[in-house]
Amino acid sequence: MSSQGINHYIEAGKRAMNWHNEYKKKIKNCKFDTIAVHGVYSMQEALDFNQGSTIEPMYMSASQGFRDSDEMEAALSYQIPTWCYSRIGNPSMYYLEGVLALLETYGTDIEASCCATSSGMSAIYSACEPFLVVDKNDPSKPINFVASTQVYGGTFQQFAVRKDEERNIKWRKVINSNNLDEWESLIDENTRFLYGEMPSNPGQSFFDLEKVAQLAHKYGIPLIIDSTVATPALLRPLAYGADIVVQSITKTLTSSGFGVSGAVIARKNLTSNIDNPGMKADFGMYIKALPNRDNGPNISPINAVLTLNDIRTLRSKIDLMSRSTMKVAKFLEKHKHIEKVDYLGLESHPLHDLAKKYLVLVD
Repeated sequence: MSSQGINHYIEAGKRAMNWHNEYKKKIKNCKFDTIAVHGVYSMQEALDFNQGSTIEPMYMSASQGFRDSDEMEAALSYQIPTWCYSRIGNPSMYYLEGVLALLETYGTDIEASCCATSSGMSAIYSACEPFLVVDKNDPSKPINFVASTQVYGGTFQQFAVRKDEERNIKWRKVINSNNLDEWESLIDENTRFLYGEMPSNPGQSFFDLEKVAQLAHKYGIPLIIDSTVATPALLRPLAYGADIVVQSITKTLTSSGFGVSGAVIARKNLTSNIDNPGMKADFGMYIKALPNRDNGPNISPINAVLTLNDIRTLRSKIDLMSRSTMKVAKFLEKHKHIEKVDYLGLESHPLHDLAKKYLVLVD
């Protein structure tokens, strides 16, 4: 087979990316439910490449074939849109990442990218680790991060044991996440990021996201938010100033229980005191193409497609879940044998007004 040269593939790749970018601009202006159903998978792509399949195919292949060595060279050097090897990327994975980036930025002009992972815990690891690198100019310089103690149990273990105890990366704990002064008192020149979960699982901790984001940026560091419980149907942290959102897709997003996965969704050109321009310019793509390429925590094609099918009805399910939970909470609140009901949706909850500001069903 004769080769047309590497530049031929690079130019073809540019045309393909331009077309996909234009399509994403169009779909971004659609309603939330339309984006959830169709995502970044177009009918043009279905007809041209997938025999007209109206939903995203499951690409159960470990690797990708190439026409010749020139195309392979362009692909392996990241000069053309490709996937190469399913540890790094896969078309099924891209479909999921594309729709999550659109949903998390819904109603804004924020540009974001997404890296889908094998679990929620791998998403948290992937989101945090790039900021915890040793300072090359001063390897002995201490490293810390500031995070609320009201986090998921697995997150607590990752922070307290894997980072703090085993690696001496200090977790500076925020006990009262609604005390902005407490957050600020723990930040110093060695702090790499702020981290919070809202609402937290299972304690329903909640704080003023906008104010904590402003505080993080005051010190030139990013704010990472775990929004697993809310999903983008109720809360989109990037719209309030957060730099990165992590999702344990296994839980609310994949409510059927069929899929296990996670995701990191990051705004482009995020704030950080780490000297890594590529990382800051496009964090989601950076971790996908480099750290996660080497560490191997990315999602499998089957879990990507299982998750996509659950996301299509996300808003309707969150609406029903919220209404049902409110009915149960109100019933229990009036029950003579119940002393207290801890639910953010109840007006009696001390954080109700704050939660009401942020947790709003989309559309």
